[in-house]
Amino acid sequence: MSETIPEPVAGAQRTVLTPGGRLHVTDYPGASPPLVMLHGFPDDSRIYDRLAPLLPPRRAVALDWLGYGRSDPTRWPWSATTRQARTPSNSR
Repeated sequence: MSETIPEPVAGAQRTVLTPGGRLHVTDYPGASPPLVMLHGFPDDSRIYDRLAPLLPPRRAVALDWLGYGRSDPTRWPWSATTRQARTPSNSR
């Protein structure tokens, strides 16, 4: 049986302003509710570029966490460096 491979669907890219900076979002069209795709460390949302076109008819949304990919660098006062510096093991 021969299956037709769907043509890749381009996602609409945009940035969303958050209290910590601009968050990069790629929104692939389709029916709601969307599948939200969150990358792990140290990747970014581009790891879903080959997967997202296979998900229609579902809508898919991929984002870059702050400090990764095309999102702004982390500006939160509780960044990983600050958090590590404040742990009890580092206060001896």
